[in-house]
Amino acid sequence: METAILGGGCFWCIEAILLNLKGVHKVTPGYAGGPTQNPTYKEVKTGTTGHIEVVQVIFDPKIISY
Repeated sequence: METAILGGGCFWCIEAILLNLKGVHKVTPGYAGGPTQNPTYKEVKTGTTGHIEVVQVIFDPKIISY
């Protein structure tokens, strides 16, 4: 298995698409950047925390490439 961290707007939208791909085993949404530790969704969506929404993707490179 390999791991990729991807950002691209709304993590729920990215998560839903990736979970439907063959070879993707797990998708975990979260945040990257910003100085606040463990920000809430409500804090991040204000655009003032410096965070972006990301997903961690665990995938099988024998089935799907990066």
